[in-house]
Amino acid sequence: QSGGGRGLLPKGTALVRLCSYIEFGSHIQTFDGKPKPAAPMFKLGFMIVGGVGLTEEGKPEKYVQEEGRYPMISTFDVPMSLHEKSKAVKYFNALNRVGNKATHFVQKVAEQCLYALTIGHKTSTSGRNAGKTVQDIDYTTLQFALDQETGLPRKAPELKEEDIQVFLWNQPSKAMWDSIYIEGEWEEKKDESGKVLYPARSKNFLQEKCLQAVDFEGSPLQTFLSEQDGGYTMPE
Repeated sequence: QSGGGRGLLPKGTALVRLCSYIEFGSHIQTFDGKPKPAAPMFKLGFMIVGGVGLTEEGKPEKYVQEEGRYPMISTFDVPMSLHEKSKAVKYFNALNRVGNKATHFVQKVAEQCLYALTIGHKTSTSGRNAGKTVQDIDYTTLQFALDQETGLPRKAPELKEEDIQVFLWNQPSKAMWDSIYIEGEWEEKKDESGKVLYPARSKNFLQEKCLQAVDFEGSPLQTFLSEQDGGYTMPE
């Protein structure tokens, strides 16, 4: 996924910083159309703070087009797992290639290491994007961001506090809950025939996903929200 309203990012090597670690509680996943047991889920997000790629037309394009406005990319939702072949472990090991050896994803958010990440394109073979060119990003390929001329670590701007999103399911706080709030709504989108492609919906999907967890009832998050002024409202 990519953000910032740019659509497809150019192919190339981007300089990124880990900016987001969000735990959503337990959710039921499906495999080959069949439901699997509910599992705790999380996702990672990265800000692209530098680098240059090539557009589909082969033209060079900087990832950061306006100073201080960094594109954000994120993983899909990931099941928490300690299995060595799981995405969770592979992502964690990739992050630990740079900087201090952490024992939790949150430590890498705080450390603000700079990584080189390959951004690619591929043709989708399924879903509504079948046959279209889509983003191809493998977060297990995170590496040192080295200057090709000097061989020394590259430099890039640090992220601001407002760029950081962290939410821990079992240790919720107002600061963490507020960090994943997104204001506004997506407008309804229709095709040329008037068929609704995407209904109007809230942009606040991160908080809503937490509230939809199968283990929300009786969770530390439910307790925390019930103690806030005005309580909380479950999403429809």
